[in-house]
Amino acid sequence: MKNVLAVCDVEKEYACHFMEYLNQRRKLPFEIQVFTSVGALTEYGKNRHIELLLISEYAMCDEVKKIDAGRIVVLSDGSGQTVYEDTYPSVCKYQGAGQVVREVLDCYGAWKQAACAETVPSVGRKAIVFCSAGDEIRKTEAALAAAEVLSENGRTLYLNLERCSGFEEVTGESYEKTLSDLLFYYRREKSRIAYRLDGLVRNIGKLCYVPPAENFEDIDALGAEGWADLIREVLRTGEYETLILDVEKQMICQDPLAQLCRKICVVTGEGELSLARSGALIREIRAHLPPEDAEKICLIKTGEGLREGADLFSGTDSGLAKRMRKIFAEDDCE
Repeated sequence: MKNVLAVCDVEKEYACHFMEYLNQRRKLPFEIQVFTSVGALTEYGKNRHIELLLISEYAMCDEVKKIDAGRIVVLSDGSGQTVYEDTYPSVCKYQGAGQVVREVLDCYGAWKQAACAETVPSVGRKAIVFCSAGDEIRKTEAALAAAEVLSENGRTLYLNLERCSGFEEVTGESYEKTLSDLLFYYRREKSRIAYRLDGLVRNIGKLCYVPPAENFEDIDALGAEGWADLIREVLRTGEYETLILDVEKQMICQDPLAQLCRKICVVTGEGELSLARSGALIREIRAHLPPEDAEKICLIKTGEGLREGADLFSGTDSGLAKRMRKIFAEDDCE
């Protein structure tokens, strides 16, 4: 027996035309049911599970939320925000029927992926953190170089968790969606993180990244436990083999994140003071790790003036990129 895809719209003409289109899509893995009243829908739902429900924003109500439905997508008229959008995703109904179906199935596919996330093997999926005792620019250069190198052999996502990243100034772009939006969705319904994440990721070549948070309050509000849980959820989506986390030192000096990461890269300059500060940071990190995990701390020494501005995303095989390639090929640090 096929799963049920139900459509409920009080606009009868739209509902009928949409049903005709769906019935022509013979490869859809659903039994199609169409309703033009909430009463008929709820009555049907008393006896059958509805796997995927598409419902007009004008038909959405508390009775509908009680229906045995796996997932609900709101059909919006496109005139603005719907009252249920923060809880249920919406698609504009007044576009091509094919586009409506594609957007709905994208949502459904992401949900199914998230629902199966716990069964995705964890082997090969890892978080690698970059931190520094004060050489923040070198740290970000190294983290981006590592993300570029690792993306050559597997999907890699770069996340900058700094308070003042300066990304907009460096890239020359103004981002409509940022890490702040991912945090918002995570707090609301983390089981749908795969669906939300896909709409936030940007690409420069093979490098995937989420634009950093808009203000430091968003970074601080989640807390160490929350960040560790969010990172786990992103890994569980199975979309990325590696997460590169570009963090400030106080974030990694806490148990949850330090213990979660496969490798902790401490980036430093070669001056005496930089090395001394890095040594102190490493001792602090070790205090939050079991003795057997101390080996995952890696000290990376960098030189002066590596890459600046747009060159951060140039993808050129710089000396730093070669250094990252050697580190992660050997999975060791000299």
